[in-house]
Amino acid sequence: MEQNNQLDIIWILNVLWRRKWLIVGLVFLALATSIIMVRQLPPEYQASTTIMIEQSKSSNLNEYSMLMAGERLALTYSQIITSRPILEQAIADLNLSLTVEELEEKITVQNISNTQLIKITVTNASPHQVYMIANAIAETFIDYIETLTADNYARTLSDIQLSIDEKQSEITRIIPQIDSQNQEKADLEAEVARLESLLTDNRTNYQTLQSDAQNLELTITQLNNKIRVVEPAHIDVPLGYQTYTASLMMFFDQDIIVGSSNNSGRISDLILQVYGPMLERDYLLDEVIDRLGLRTTSATLGAQISYAAIPNTQFLQLFASDTDSSQAILIVDTVADVFIDQNLSSLSEPYTVRLTNLEADMSEITTQMNQIQAEINRNNSLIIPIDLYLERLLSELNTKYSDLRELQARHDQYILEAKQSTNSILITEPASLPTAQSKNNLLYVGMAIVVAGILGVGAAFLLEQIGDKVRSQHDINALLDQKPISLIGHIEKGKDKLTLGINSSPHVAEDFRKLGALLRPAMEDVPLRKLLVTSPSPGEGKSTVAANLAISLAKTGSTVILVDADLHRPQLEYLFNIQSDKGLSEFLSTKRKIVPLVETEHQNLRLLTSGELPDDATALLSSPKLGNVLDDLASKARILIIDCPPILTLADTSFLTPLVDGVLLVIEAGKTKRKSVVEAMALLKMAHIPFTGVVLNNATTQPGGYYHYYEKEYRKVNKSHPGETPIGSSPQKE
Repeated sequence: MEQNNQLDIIWILNVLWRRKWLIVGLVFLALATSIIMVRQLPPEYQASTTIMIEQSKSSNLNEYSMLMAGERLALTYSQIITSRPILEQAIADLNLSLTVEELEEKITVQNISNTQLIKITVTNASPHQVYMIANAIAETFIDYIETLTADNYARTLSDIQLSIDEKQSEITRIIPQIDSQNQEKADLEAEVARLESLLTDNRTNYQTLQSDAQNLELTITQLNNKIRVVEPAHIDVPLGYQTYTASLMMFFDQDIIVGSSNNSGRISDLILQVYGPMLERDYLLDEVIDRLGLRTTSATLGAQISYAAIPNTQFLQLFASDTDSSQAILIVDTVADVFIDQNLSSLSEPYTVRLTNLEADMSEITTQMNQIQAEINRNNSLIIPIDLYLERLLSELNTKYSDLRELQARHDQYILEAKQSTNSILITEPASLPTAQSKNNLLYVGMAIVVAGILGVGAAFLLEQIGDKVRSQHDINALLDQKPISLIGHIEKGKDKLTLGINSSPHVAEDFRKLGALLRPAMEDVPLRKLLVTSPSPGEGKSTVAANLAISLAKTGSTVILVDADLHRPQLEYLFNIQSDKGLSEFLSTKRKIVPLVETEHQNLRLLTSGELPDDATALLSSPKLGNVLDDLASKARILIIDCPPILTLADTSFLTPLVDGVLLVIEAGKTKRKSVVEAMALLKMAHIPFTGVVLNNATTQPGGYYHYYEKEYRKVNKSHPGETPIGSSPQKE
């Protein structure tokens, strides 16, 4: 918490220091303007009138409450004194050559604390005019309040009566609506009752038809048993060596045998007379041929079939002969089936027709019942919103009645209060002829300076907030909810961009040492073996940060390989003053197996330059060979640092982020846009990189702070060691 407060104070001081000329300019402008205006102002005179507000005696309040109520009333009246009607009347009475606005500027109204007194002060260049204006405003105000009070009571009563009339009108409007909805609901309920009665009648008719249909189905089922096979087909003794005879037994019910009831002894003869010829008919034999798919004629098949009645019984024995025993059984079974189907069809046909008609009637009744039920459901669905609407109307009606009773009570109460409540206003101290009043010029000037200073500070912070540039670690914390892992100071003109040299910036060198020290735990824990250095946009110092970070880590004894993967705008060759005709582009575009690393003048630090700029850098960086070469380089060093193009400008960085263990996002204070920081960090979060840090480059520090002290001490040391040479060459612009 203490650290956060310290950072906020530093940020505030930095903002004030950067905007100091704005603040100073506004203060000097206010000072000059106030001095000029004060000298040009003419002398002024003041006159005051005091009035007292007396609370009504009829008020049911104690002495203290009456005093407080009087103070509040006086506060209200003080606002009315400078209103347009009062000022217009005073101008007319005194025949003043002033507008309402001009007169209002000359009047000051003051409520005297803990009293019911109001003091009216008028300021003007004319001593005779000020006391006349003060007294005229007080008298005009008293007349205005008396008239206003009387009009207010009448207007209030009129307003209350108008509200009562409106409520009664609203009640009159709601009642017919309720009646209409009740009638509509009653009509729907009557229709539902009628439909439900009709539905009940249809259900009764349906049950009757259903019972008749069931009886018919039972009758048809019974008819199906009038003729039936009682002994399944089997092979009798063969007629010859190549002929088989199959037989079965059929039973005939007495109900279908003509005359059997009169002469039971002739049952077998009647069966032969009536049903025997049916077995020989061509339409029966043709049906058997069709069912079995036989290639024969009805005459041939008829020759294979014979029958005999068992005397004095209701049984008929049917025979069929064939050279194939299975075919003989199949023929006799089929003949029996066709015979039974044809005879029973004629018996059950009247019943079947009636059953079909009954089923049609039942279907029609079912359709009618479904329609009636749908109409009932529709009417019930219409009743539901009517009930809801009625409930809302009744609730609204009750509310209107309640409001009406309240308004009537207010009307009666207000009439009573109007008869008893009257406030009196008295002039306790009229204005007199004033003496000349001198103005406090120093006070005016001082107030102008203070106001200008406050406005200057406010403008400084306002410009800081509405600006679209990142300027401090406070801005980064607000945008990303995280602090930058390191701040890199400003490299002054004439200083080398590569640090740790005599002609370099000593405080910036210390910044890079701190950055290297902060990354070393991540190199052990993550582990951080491949580090990508990028920025949202070009020119934000990413190459400078990458180069100096590599030097800082190399000086701690770690082996470092620095790769220039910016194939559009490489900078590392210029920073290290190295000329190499082979680099990353040549390795990726050819079948070379040896990476062309270049030794630098810094121990433990080697460099892979960008090489010749390719026509299609994106195609090279999207090559699968890139991942292999980065893994190979990482195995040869403690850490691999990759300088890549800006993440928002080119798509190249998207091919590199999946191949690394961490990313450093370089942001330049005063240059990088806030929107760019947010967009860049969003892209990095989408890549799911284990380690991501933000470095604020070109960060400002408070004048007279640590860095300034450090730089002075560093210069003293350099004077005692003149033999040291700077590291790095003259800087190139990124």
